[in-house]
Amino acid sequence: MNDFELMFSGLPVAMVVTDPDMKITYANPKGLENFSKWIDLWGSLIGRHLGDCHKPESMEKIRTMYDAFRNGDRTPRHYVRKREGGTRTILHVPIFEGNDFRGVIEMIFESALD
Repeated sequence: MNDFELMFSGLPVAMVVTDPDMKITYANPKGLENFSKWIDLWGSLIGRHLGDCHKPESMEKIRTMYDAFRNGDRTPRHYVRKREGGTRTILHVPIFEGNDFRGVIEMIFESALD
């Protein structure tokens, strides 16, 4: 396990990292648990497109965020989703190397964040 994986493996929130094209490059254990039905279907989450495991209404929001990030906006974005069993807050934090957009860290909180 590298330092990156070790740092995020114990987070109590689901975390998925993508490249600029929305391909999943990493998921912490909670993220893998969160998307377990997709892993059961495909065998792996890594390399899949976010659109493969998000509802269309969520993907519309996510595409808007990625477009803003591609245009240089570094502001983290979030949305709240009501679902059976409660509310989720999904936070997207852009990753930049210098001025180049490199991807996004998506964190899924099992509650509404105030």
